[in-house]
Amino acid sequence: MVQYSLKTLTLEDEAEIKKILAWFPKADIYSDPRYLRLFQNYTGERAIYFYYDSGACKILLPIFERTLPFAAPYKDMVSSWYYGGPIYNFKNIETARIHINNFLPELNKYCLENNIVSEFQRLNPMLENHKFYESDAQTPFNRKIVYIDLNQDLESVRKEYLYKARKNINKAHRSGLKVVRQKDEDGIKKFFNLYTASLKHRKETRPFYYFNQKFFLDMFESLRDGAELFNVYFDGKLAASSVVLGCGETLYDYLRASDPALLETVGYKYYDLGGGRSGAEDDKLFEFKKSFSQKTRDFYMYKKIHNLPKYKELCALAGKKESELAYESAEFFPEYGK
Repeated sequence: MVQYSLKTLTLEDEAEIKKILAWFPKADIYSDPRYLRLFQNYTGERAIYFYYDSGACKILLPIFERTLPFAAPYKDMVSSWYYGGPIYNFKNIETARIHINNFLPELNKYCLENNIVSEFQRLNPMLENHKFYESDAQTPFNRKIVYIDLNQDLESVRKEYLYKARKNINKAHRSGLKVVRQKDEDGIKKFFNLYTASLKHRKETRPFYYFNQKFFLDMFESLRDGAELFNVYFDGKLAASSVVLGCGETLYDYLRASDPALLETVGYKYYDLGGGRSGAEDDKLFEFKKSFSQKTRDFYMYKKIHNLPKYKELCALAGKKESELAYESAEFFPEYGK
């Protein structure tokens, strides 16, 4: 019988969390307590870490608990924005399955004892941590994402550019676009104004995405070297901006003006450009990103109902008929939240 311990940590235990993270080679920005604190302050949801330790095998799940305002004291759990899911220190999932099979029932027990109805995670394609859940619940494929392998030399990276990408880069040079690494207060405020204005041109943008200026100022202050801001100027006016987050081996989000050679010199191995606006292969944004790299990975979600009777009750409160519920197969999950 495997001996193990399972503990729950909050951001009040940040010093201990940082020590624990040293055991996980794949830990990245989405498990960083600074990043989770940023969103805890923004959303009011409580960031927690579930830590499983059997000695040789360790599992850490960073996630948020959110109280359901229409059904307190009941709650659900969601991963950090944008990616989440467990990190672990073992390379072979199958040989460690016994530990996963210990961890998941313990997590379910915690959820039942703490009024947590359901769990939703956007799993990290760069970690491929969807494999952790293959024996449990629903882990539907959502879409492909594009990434650049920074282990390659710069010439190999450039060889993957499609003709239209090279054409656009040359056009940008000829047009005199200027890229400025600018994460001082002035640069952040300029980015914020452009970001807010761009949201107004998008249909059905959720209120969540209207981050306030303080959020961005706090982001660059707290993450420091884990966050970069690149502003692109044309004739002295800000034309585009990009925020890039990085920690561990991987940089996240899309930066058209980045130099892969520079990124590699600071220790990054991969650059996640993200996917399209949908899962369609002909999605225009996805096609654009693939013009810079032909390398892709699969993005999965994780959906788990911990308390089925309460889940049905909450769906009924939301006006959903039980006969119409799709449960963990629902496209929008949890169904009581729509």
